[in-house]
Amino acid sequence: MRNSVIGICDVNTVYMKKLAEYFMQKADIPLQVMTFSQDRQLFRYLQKGNLDILITGEELPLERLRQWFGVDLSMEFSESPENYRKSGEWYGEGEEDRDSPACSNKGGEEVRKKISWGIELKDSFVKTERSGGFFIKTSRYHSSAELLALVTELIVQNRADSDCDAWKKDTAGRRERNGCMIGIYSPIHRCGKTSLSVLITELLAKKGKSLMICMDHYSEIFAEEDENLADLIYRISGGDNLRSAGEKLCDFELYTDFVREWQGVSYIAASVSAEDTVEISSVQFCNLMDLLRYRSDYEYVVVDFREDMEGIHRILKQCDVVFMPCLEDCSSRSKLLMFEKSLKELMDLEEYEELMKKIHQIQLPYVIEAGDMENYYRELLWSDFGNAAGRLLEQYDVYS
Repeated sequence: MRNSVIGICDVNTVYMKKLAEYFMQKADIPLQVMTFSQDRQLFRYLQKGNLDILITGEELPLERLRQWFGVDLSMEFSESPENYRKSGEWYGEGEEDRDSPACSNKGGEEVRKKISWGIELKDSFVKTERSGGFFIKTSRYHSSAELLALVTELIVQNRADSDCDAWKKDTAGRRERNGCMIGIYSPIHRCGKTSLSVLITELLAKKGKSLMICMDHYSEIFAEEDENLADLIYRISGGDNLRSAGEKLCDFELYTDFVREWQGVSYIAASVSAEDTVEISSVQFCNLMDLLRYRSDYEYVVVDFREDMEGIHRILKQCDVVFMPCLEDCSSRSKLLMFEKSLKELMDLEEYEELMKKIHQIQLPYVIEAGDMENYYRELLWSDFGNAAGRLLEQYDVYS
């Protein structure tokens, strides 16, 4: 499986090396990090090699890359390409030609072949935003963890289409698999989230093969010591990244020993240890969702998310529909507003609006009282709560 190649070009060599070391130590996907302290080193590399992502400082604006590639790539540069622009050999006879359509189009096409994504680190506190095409501008004062999350998201997005094509080709002769992903998430505690997850899974099981993934801490019924979600993630991530299109692709059938049955509900148990569940990264979980969507025979997958899930915005984007139970008290309303504010800060406007279309804030009936958990879930299906769950599936066309 090919490693993703990240290039970092920055005059601040101390910052650059620390960022590269952090990426290599913390990344959940295979990475190779190249560092360039001068722009001519980067240009020479690009004459023969490609980059999945290039990270630069303001000293090397990404827009210049498009201008660079307006010339023959076979040229050898003994000096910085900037000197060629000043001498008139770069854009033609004069400065007025630098943004001519012919040069701009040619340069843009060449850059797109060489670099999948470009990230420009601004020396100020700016919001992360796309600047047309494949350019992204963000602040260098974001934490290394935030930059790694952005890099990972771009790599996953870049590989998704080609990998899905590989999955479909690999499953030739079988029914094309594309399960429906249903997320149950709320930043509010004690709002009926897990109860709704169980009921929806049970109702969907009458329509097609369904699976629930429980991420709740300290769940009495849906948590186990061994062969739980944390163990499954560890086994899948042990040597491979699921998005590889290589020969090591596998079906979820290899992991069916992690699936449990309880009163007609198929589920993957949460870990008894909350620390193990917290260690699961958003990238690892997105990979599991891809495996279930494309490489299993489950028609419906319901995920009961923790409210403190790392990178929850990236995971919710993978869902087809998200139900968000809400409460009416002022504290709950405040949490919802803070959650929406955090999404706006983490995503660009287009992504934010697309995700909000998937999220449906709902009010659930009062939860019944029962003597123990087993009786609770048995009685819940026939209560007003169960009726409300059924109406949700019909109202939002989940059955279709």
